[in-house]
Amino acid sequence: MIKTRDARSLSADAQEDLRRKAVRAVLNGKTQGEAAECFGVTRQSVGRWMKAYREGGVRALKGRPQGWPKGQALQPWQAAQIVRTVEYRYNRASQRTHADYENLAYSRWQYDPTFGHLDQVTHYDGDDAVLSSFEYTYDLDGLRTRVTRENGDYVEYGYDGLSRLTDEHCKNAQGQTQWRRQYQYDKVGNRTQLIKTDGATSRTYYYWYNGLGQLETMRWNVSGPEWYCRYTYDANGNLTGRTIDIEETLIQEEWTYDWDAQDRLV
Repeated sequence: MIKTRDARSLSADAQEDLRRKAVRAVLNGKTQGEAAECFGVTRQSVGRWMKAYREGGVRALKGRPQGWPKGQALQPWQAAQIVRTVEYRYNRASQRTHADYENLAYSRWQYDPTFGHLDQVTHYDGDDAVLSSFEYTYDLDGLRTRVTRENGDYVEYGYDGLSRLTDEHCKNAQGQTQWRRQYQYDKVGNRTQLIKTDGATSRTYYYWYNGLGQLETMRWNVSGPEWYCRYTYDANGNLTGRTIDIEETLIQEEWTYDWDAQDRLV
């Protein structure tokens, strides 16, 4: 004798999870009877879930009604404009926790229960296989210190005493550097230097600002000559020009920007 369970005794999330798995099993080739036996429910239940899924998609597998009020439907012209439907859910702090897609793929977000930091986000395909995953750690000031991928690759973050980002260092699971970004700042927080490393190649960028804190010049080196990017502004602080040149003489690119009396780019 096969024991079955009453899905109605489960939480709303557990009901949805059970329905999704049963529907996925049938879509992957199992009969409704086999799926029912596998998940401990009746064949009639699986039949109802399959019918609901074919008629209403993933939304119909929800544990409780969501979205449009019961009996309310989209107008034909509205329905015709829908390309793809994604269902979202949130926790009591209005943080996103679920995203469910029509192809049964889904994403899940987890948060620190005390501080509310994002702890992990994972994306799954329709067969529950992990497509990508990101796990986050933080310091006592709430600054992100590390992000770890599903394959073991990770990025470490460093900060100065003013909580300004000074280092981003990406390594593979074996601890070998993939890329790195190192930053320096002036006393008012403007970035003055960026060391950009990709594999064995490294390039340094320098930044200069005017008395209003507007970026005026950026300089970098590309295998020999020095390149410059220069910026100009109007009296309202709008960017009016940008020029890239080599060794302060050979202009490579030049842009101009025009603004109307309401400071709108025209």
